[in-house]
Amino acid sequence: TNKAGYTDFRLVYCLGISLREQHQILGTDTKKQPCYYASSTWWLDEKNDSWAKHSPQPGYRLLDYKPRFRNMKWQPQEDEIAKLGMGFSRAHETDVAEGCISIYKTHNLRMLENAYHWGQSLDSDGLRVRVGHFDAGGFDVHWVQPDRSYDFLGVVVARN
Repeated sequence: TNKAGYTDFRLVYCLGISLREQHQILGTDTKKQPCYYASSTWWLDEKNDSWAKHSPQPGYRLLDYKPRFRNMKWQPQEDEIAKLGMGFSRAHETDVAEGCISIYKTHNLRMLENAYHWGQSLDSDGLRVRVGHFDAGGFDVHWVQPDRSYDFLGVVVARN
């Protein structure tokens, strides 16, 4: 499906580094790529520790970096992911971010350059966390209301 252009599956090894740790390691200096957006600091405060400090188990992840189900609200996306079968799930945003950084460092490719992945976590205000828009300004962490839909907002699907 990658060859046909339907998917962009990448096998990445994730060390289990939280988004907060990734931000601390990489910083925000655009002259030192990859980096995180300097203007996106809302998630660095203590009230967002529950998800921003989440460290997944280290291991390999097979992630489809071609965002699916764009312009759909949260629940319809969940319904579409369920139709894919038990072997698929919505990727965790921490894994997606770490994979983007790893792919950039090894292949100089910016995954999710013009898109966001709508992750699994809720921020301190109950809004869904989105990651992506990985351009020369850095990697972005933002939020979105679960009852909204946008063309730039899709799902990075994980193969379990």
